[in-house]
Amino acid sequence: MTEQNGSNKIGTGTAEGLMEFFDFLVAKGYATPAAVTPLKSASRQILSTVDGDDFAGIDIRTLDVEEHLDRFENMVVGQYKHESLTQYRNRFKRGVAAYLSYLNDKQIPSFGGSARKRGAERAAGKPKAPTRDAPVLASPSMPVSTSERLIDYPFPLRSGQIAILRLPVGLERIDAERMGAFIRTLVLDPQRELRAASSAEDEA
Repeated sequence: MTEQNGSNKIGTGTAEGLMEFFDFLVAKGYATPAAVTPLKSASRQILSTVDGDDFAGIDIRTLDVEEHLDRFENMVVGQYKHESLTQYRNRFKRGVAAYLSYLNDKQIPSFGGSARKRGAERAAGKPKAPTRDAPVLASPSMPVSTSERLIDYPFPLRSGQIAILRLPVGLERIDAERMGAFIRTLVLDPQRELRAASSAEDEA
């Protein structure tokens, strides 16, 4: 592997090799710093916490990842939120798995591709993944094109609240009448207060 990455430490399978593997991915353009830095940071934090500053010689190939993660959580209990610990676990597992895959298969793992690669795929005619149309927020007087599907109409209520009616641009009369009938079924009439009994009724 020395001829591929310029370092004889990546191929050692050690924690030091793992750290250099992360640097190698970025330096050679196989992954972006945004994709690799979180994996490297989590791996260094976990290894240095459990094994101390001399963690460089640890053999990653024989490392019990789950045990290391459990020990890490026990040692930092109360210092991290549950969500942060979950992220640390996932990043460490991903980093170790990528490194072991590289050592075993001599292949660079995929880190989701790059913007340049996606641009090349679109230029080659590959279909772009469909996107979901978002509803348009507008007032009734706001001009819209027929291609826009939904508009939010603010409707002031007598109580001072504002109801939002999300309606299609081309609302048909029959649908409007059906909606009106449906809304009337939602009306809650206030209960009438019992009339106070008159003195005559009391005497009766």
